[in-house]
Amino acid sequence: MNQYIMISSPKELPKSNFGSNSTLPAQAKELDFTHLYFEHNPKSKATKEFSYSKCLTNDFEAIAYANKIPLKGKETGNEDEKKCMEILFEYLKEAVSKLSEGQEIEMFTCGDGEEDKCSSKPPRTIQLGNIKNLSELLLCNLEIVKIKP
Repeated sequence: MNQYIMISSPKELPKSNFGSNSTLPAQAKELDFTHLYFEHNPKSKATKEFSYSKCLTNDFEAIAYANKIPLKGKETGNEDEKKCMEILFEYLKEAVSKLSEGQEIEMFTCGDGEEDKCSSKPPRTIQLGNIKNLSELLLCNLEIVKIKP
């Protein structure tokens, strides 16, 4: 089953190639081809775009195929996981840097066909500036977190 991470924001989300530059271009290796690609959907009222998930409430959305990012408690610590977690963290840092006072972004993970299965648990809140270990960003399936700067 494919796993996805969905992110929504009240402000436009970053659009660049996170993690696509090799750290040592002359010595390309398999890890250089491990990326997270974020596909964007503005979901604005003006464009009437579809939403990736009814669990998300903000106007701007992005989705990433996230099979290299484990679910919470399933991490192995391999290099692909580490790289994708670093890419996700950098993406989130850029996204929250655009927020105004009191705003937050949402992050949700689910498998194929589970896009609209919202958890009955209240979302937890993460202060991105207080993250000490990237594993704090890992989610359980169908979990939503609210992320503040």
